[in-house]
Amino acid sequence: MSQSILIVDDEREIRELQAEYLGAQGYDVVTASSGGEAISLLRDEAHRFAVAVVDWQMTGIDGRAVIDMIRRQCPHVRVLISTGRAPEELSEQTVHRLGGVLLRKPFTLCSLGAEVQKLSFVE
Repeated sequence: MSQSILIVDDEREIRELQAEYLGAQGYDVVTASSGGEAISLLRDEAHRFAVAVVDWQMTGIDGRAVIDMIRRQCPHVRVLISTGRAPEELSEQTVHRLGGVLLRKPFTLCSLGAEVQKLSFVE
């Protein structure tokens, strides 16, 4: 059985490209186009996901709120934070405090796949 990955990004093209790539790598991929949609999915199906790839900056409910919810209600879900923010705006220390792993944009699909693979096999 393949592991399920949740991709949360409000940019359709990015979300679809990531989903297509990770799906081709054998993952069961579910996407959310907003923080609110991600929170609903996690409330209903938190047990399903091994990893959540969460865009930090989204309109409405942002990545931080999604990650805070994951930490409180779904602590088994590993978090990969994707961001185009400068290091001084989102530091490695902040990411570490949030219990996530950082992937700075622009990144390659190969690097996304490598990070997801690392996180999906962490016990």
